[in-house]
Amino acid sequence: MGRWLPMAVIIAEDAQFMHHQGYDFATLSYLLAQENPNKKLGGSTISQQLAKYMFTGGERQWKRKIEELLYAVEMESTLGKQGILNLYLNTVDWGPGICGAASASHYYFGLPPKKLSITQAAWLAGIIKNPHHAWQQQYLENKPDLNRVAAITRFMSTKTKHVPTELGFRY
Repeated sequence: MGRWLPMAVIIAEDAQFMHHQGYDFATLSYLLAQENPNKKLGGSTISQQLAKYMFTGGERQWKRKIEELLYAVEMESTLGKQGILNLYLNTVDWGPGICGAASASHYYFGLPPKKLSITQAAWLAGIIKNPHHAWQQQYLENKPDLNRVAAITRFMSTKTKHVPTELGFRY
């Protein structure tokens, strides 16, 4: 998988991934304090997102959120962080018909994940929240969200001295 993509995904999706037990207590507390129980819920950890992809489906409601949390805690104890991250990277949606990091890396850049630049890895990590929109608005129209890429690479910059500035989409 290489060094950069897993790091970028953790930074973009769940900065506390290595420090929690499957859920982010602060985010969970905030969500529980919300007055509108019908409000769409967000703030899932990577472990909870994986539980959603694998077990609970996409509906956004409290019952599903609790099930996700329980699955996430169980996965943390059985799979460990590396197992969860590997499964997540290999199942996450990166656009229409683009499932998993290897497919995304080859589709967008013509490279295996381990050959991605820091910038390319940051862009891929940055589109996970809304991959179909990014595919249409950023990839097809060649207008990548460089602000999002810059925000992610800033956190990664302590790990490298060189941060490339162009993406090099493959068409």
